[in-house]
Amino acid sequence: MDFTKGEMLIITGLAAMVEEEGKTPHEAIQRAREIENQVFFALGDLKKEE
Repeated sequence: MDFTKGEMLIITGLAAMVEEEGKTPHEAIQRAREIENQVFFALGDLKKEE
């Protein structure tokens, strides 16, 4: 599989939540969704500034 740098950072973060923080895979994915909701509009603003 070919992943971009950004995608690899996300995968690494999810793996760290499971391996280092003791979350289940389901909990890690749920947390990623919560983070997505928190940063969505900020990412849109970044894209507009380009």
